[in-house]
Amino acid sequence: RFTWWGEDGNGDAFLTAWAWYADWQASQALGVTQQPEYWQHMLDSYAEQADNMPLLHRALVLAWAQEMNLPCKTLLKGLDEAIARRGTKTEDFSEEDTRDINDSLILDTPESPLADVVANVLTMTLLKKAQLKSTVMPQVQQYAWDKAANSNQPLAHTVVLLNSGGDATRAAAILSGLTAEQSTIERALAMNWLAKYMATMPPVVLPAPAGAWAKHKLTGGGEYWRWVGQGVPDILSFGDELSPQNVQVRWREPAKTAQQSNIPVTVERQLYRLIPGEEEMSFTLQPVTSNEIDSDALYLDEITLTSEQDAVLRYGQVEVPLPPGADVERTTWGISVNKPNAAKQQGQLLEKARNEMGELAYMVPVKELTGTVTFRHLLRFSQKGQFVLPPARYVRSYAPAQQSVAAGSEWTGMQVK
Repeated sequence: RFTWWGEDGNGDAFLTAWAWYADWQASQALGVTQQPEYWQHMLDSYAEQADNMPLLHRALVLAWAQEMNLPCKTLLKGLDEAIARRGTKTEDFSEEDTRDINDSLILDTPESPLADVVANVLTMTLLKKAQLKSTVMPQVQQYAWDKAANSNQPLAHTVVLLNSGGDATRAAAILSGLTAEQSTIERALAMNWLAKYMATMPPVVLPAPAGAWAKHKLTGGGEYWRWVGQGVPDILSFGDELSPQNVQVRWREPAKTAQQSNIPVTVERQLYRLIPGEEEMSFTLQPVTSNEIDSDALYLDEITLTSEQDAVLRYGQVEVPLPPGADVERTTWGISVNKPNAAKQQGQLLEKARNEMGELAYMVPVKELTGTVTFRHLLRFSQKGQFVLPPARYVRSYAPAQQSVAAGSEWTGMQVK
């Protein structure tokens, strides 16, 4: 069973199913045949957690199970009954869907009204394939179909296409709208589910825009045009004879004008120097108030996140910059620390380090964020010199445009001696 980012626990039924589905796809590609009981872990995990899973996650797991020819009719009936009980409230939807097209519906907002209607449409398709009747009222199904079809989410369009039979032209339109910034799971599902429609499609010829545009080839195939002129082009011109088609325009805003924080999350970073106490493996934390760091000392890096909204923020990560030569100390067993004003109290044991190292930074996964949470890691600085670091930030992993940086949002100097 699998969890997100290697967490401890019994596993996540949705992520477990996704892993088993990927395993099945690989087996199909290699021509490897597995016994039916080999895949039973997927359904066992689902059966244990289904009641607590978002409807969209349940529908996706059963869609994969049905594609894998696993016995899931009884589970499908249970999902249909859950959708019928939930119903659809028209007031759940705002007048306009302002969701970023690159945000992951599956991993970012799986319990949103749009996710529920997509689950409804997908379940209709699964029931039809299984020759089962739905208990959901027809008007609720039609409402769900309309909302999914009119959204800006590729996953919703893919599910609607599967439900209505679809054609190669509509499939090509969905696939052409996929971008590298979108969640990999949404892109993978769209490409996998729509591949059967694309066999008869002629290759797409990318239109050549007028002006100072340079043509480039992608490593995985395909082409794109990049602006190489001065400033920003006022218009995009493709000539008068261009037939209607979808094009993707990407604009990267300069860092100096980009919005730094756009979600209600406060990020605080405090560095402490560890001062040895009277007892072995006990330390007092001394706040670092200057930019000077001792390369012979051990430090504790404390990151505090505070969410100011009631809704759960799913699947995020904290990115904490480090200077060259700095590293996270993995061994924390037996170490206890005290704040300066609590020297006579029993020290707090440090939790196990749960970071992943990056290039001049370390990352901490945050599967769910509500209220306040604090992460503490031990740091060592081995390379002497003067450095300038950007602020720490919290980023939604599957909605990367949503982020919040540490207070001040300014780069800070650090001198390691």
